Amino acid sequence: MRRFRSNVFLVTLVCMMFFGTGLVSAIPPDSGKLVIFMAEQEVGYEDFTFDAHGLITEGLIEVAGQRVVTETSLQGSLGVWEAYELSTSGVNLSGQFVGDRFDVSVGPLEQSFDLTSPFAVFDNNVFAHYQQVIDLAKSGASEITLVTPVLALMGQSPILTGTVAKNDPIDYLVNGELITLEEYSAILPGSLYVQVLADADGHLVSVRISAQSVEAKRSEYVDMQEVSTQADKTWIDEEFIVDAGEVSLAGALSFPIIAEEPYPVILLNSGSGPQDRDGNTPPAFMTNMFGIMAERFTEQGVAVLRYDERGVGQSTGDYDQADFTDLVNDVQALIDFLKAHPQIDQTKIAILGHSEGGYIAPLIAQNNPEIAGVVILAGPSTSLDQIMIEQLDYQHSLPFLSAEEISVIEQLIPLTEQVLEDARAGKSESVLPYNLDWIRDHMAHDPIATIQNVNAPVLIIHGDRDLKVMPYHAGVLAEALQAIGNTQVEVHILPETTHDFMIFPLDNPEYDPSDPWKVTPELYDIIAEWLSHTLM
Repeated sequence: MRRFRSNVFLVTLVCMMFFGTGLVSAIPPDSGKLVIFMAEQEVGYEDFTFDAHGLITEGLIEVAGQRVVTETSLQGSLGVWEAYELSTSGVNLSGQFVGDRFDVSVGPLEQSFDLTSPFAVFDNNVFAHYQQVIDLAKSGASEITLVTPVLALMGQSPILTGTVAKNDPIDYLVNGELITLEEYSAILPGSLYVQVLADADGHLVSVRISAQSVEAKRSEYVDMQEVSTQADKTWIDEEFIVDAGEVSLAGALSFPIIAEEPYPVILLNSGSGPQDRDGNTPPAFMTNMFGIMAERFTEQGVAVLRYDERGVGQSTGDYDQADFTDLVNDVQALIDFLKAHPQIDQTKIAILGHSEGGYIAPLIAQNNPEIAGVVILAGPSTSLDQIMIEQLDYQHSLPFLSAEEISVIEQLIPLTEQVLEDARAGKSESVLPYNLDWIRDHMAHDPIATIQNVNAPVLIIHGDRDLKVMPYHAGVLAEALQAIGNTQVEVHILPETTHDFMIFPLDNPEYDPSDPWKVTPELYDIIAEWLSHTLM
């Protein structure tokens, strides 16, 4: 469903304090510049200096027109820090480390927190502080207590917990030269994984937070690339531009090099929200699901079409102004492109739709009876207006949500109801920034009536931890197909899997915080097997 995402994505990091014995060491003297990237786009920098007196940083991050300058001063040395000052977004914070206390002052507000020495300090939007992870891990530290001073500004305790570790070294190419870098890591509250790289002298080289699509690289290492151990590509990408009314859709048609043309093909259609050809919305949503599908499916001889949605990447138009009919017409234009392509087998065209794409894929198959197969991922069986309320009601009942999250949902429910009422009334605007034409189009769409016009094989996959479209919808869609005599229906409910087919993070041993965007491999396996007996 259409995602609410902030236009401004600024990293919130946390502070760390190590409880141990005898850890009193100086950070290696050093100075330099870190270049900050979000979703591989440069968004700022941070100058830093470590010396015998402590650490000073000055950084700038600019995203979506918002400019944040952060300056910090950390006085003393690792294990015996004495004082800390922070200036950011017009707020000044000062702290003193006195005995077993951390005293914080922000204007007239003063707070005090219990503190155990020795300790290390990190803070919001400050990347050079992660030099301390290197020193902590090299000293043998493992379990850590985290302290983030900026949390005191939010009325929260800055005392948290986490771990640090030293990992195996990794080879990188830097300006054409092969260099081995030492890898360290920290796991912070919320299973947030931070990768820290250091050179042979123990100096900080980069900080990477995959879950936030954020990386800070030392200026000398901006162009570094990890040495790949993967085999040569088994596919060739043909870039294309397809006219769809007033917009042009750009994308890639990936051909397998292990098979002979004409090729069977599957078209990949994403869920709501502006997504690129790899299925990503940088920096807030980065599963790379469609890019991985292109690699996986071409390995078995199936071509893959993926595209930048209108207004995204190299495609023209404005996604936020598009209604449901526009999005359907875009996909139809791509189907027409495949039908006319000389290297495509016209009798073996399949379509995959995820979430909102689960509405679109059956509609395309209804209008194009020659479609050879349909894959529905996390698809709804009811109209969008019903889904919007149902998902909020469901989320409100979840026991693992915090009181703050429940409060947000309680505020959203009446606002969403008002949006739907305004859409039904034909209004152009409402209390939330939804495209009401898009909602009205969806209200007129009956997914059950549509799917009952599909006679092609249908694969339905859903995650059992889908918090947006409840898993029962998969069964309803399957029953609707079976009711019209379509016996070529296959349903899979994947355990511990989210709406976006990522591995559910809570109380799940399969979840890897170092790879938080990972899509469950079972998804690719199931689709690949289905393609092999449907299109091959």
